[in-house]
Amino acid sequence: MLSVSATFPRSLRFLTRVFTRWYTNRKVAKLAKAWVPLYRERLKILERPADDVGHDEPFDYLRAMMRFAQRKRPDKLHNFNTLTRRLLMTNFSTMFTTTLLAHNLVLNIVGSNVEHNTVAQLRDEFKHGFGADGEFNWTKSNVARRFSPLATASIRARGASLTSRQRW
Repeated sequence: MLSVSATFPRSLRFLTRVFTRWYTNRKVAKLAKAWVPLYRERLKILERPADDVGHDEPFDYLRAMMRFAQRKRPDKLHNFNTLTRRLLMTNFSTMFTTTLLAHNLVLNIVGSNVEHNTVAQLRDEFKHGFGADGEFNWTKSNVARRFSPLATASIRARGASLTSRQRW
């Protein structure tokens, strides 16, 4: 949100930065209040070793983040504010990266359509890969398996950021 201040005149930038900092800190505090019970529950889970036989530990990113902090940075494990901000940044970056990837993928397909007839080739590949009768098991893993090569090729050809040089 701090990048928003660059769109304002220089005389107002200080005020926009103060406002966005206040707004961001307010949102972080709201999230911190919401996940305190989960944080305490996970700290209790971390008291037991991960390889304990009767130990039923959730398998998610928060567990991985807290186990890493327990092993490598024990001083940060009990720093609630640091973990809250790291969790927020990770959540934001994964969402932003996925959105950016999908956006660039669509733009790259549309941009290269004139030169390489990309849309027709994708339609043919779709018919060949999914079958003419339309039978396909639509699970997340199957869709991801089909989408992954396309996304990889798009990133390799054009780069993964909006600031990369466009080639069409």
